[in-house]
Amino acid sequence: MPITPMSSKNKIVDSIDAGFDDYGKIYVKENSLIDITNNRVYNFDLQAKKLIGNQVFPKNSFGKSLMLSNGKIRVATSKNIPESLFPCVLIPDHHYHDFIEVNKKVYAITKEKRGHGIIEIKGLSPSGPSLR
Repeated sequence: MPITPMSSKNKIVDSIDAGFDDYGKIYVKENSLIDITNNRVYNFDLQAKKLIGNQVFPKNSFGKSLMLSNGKIRVATSKNIPESLFPCVLIPDHHYHDFIEVNKKVYAITKEKRGHGIIEIKGLSPSGPSLR
């Protein structure tokens, strides 16, 4: 039996290349692929294989992001992301190191001069009001 080279077994047959040089953090919701890089956000329709929306911002405009259990994406930024690109919650503060959702509450790890801390972000629970 002939041996098949690994490269032919691992070939990607159906892929997406939007032509960007940074693909950041990717989220998938229904037919939408949503991507947040440090300076770009875009929404790609997976079924139609078409770029729906794309917006470029200054370098390092976006910090950490997290998809909440309600499907909204929490983004640490002072920039305004159009709601037409994807449903999101903007937190205008880059002092947060990372986010996690536990029992319908959102917590952040903070970076402070005296060390790191964990805080609950009030008003950001998936069932609660949006900060937008």
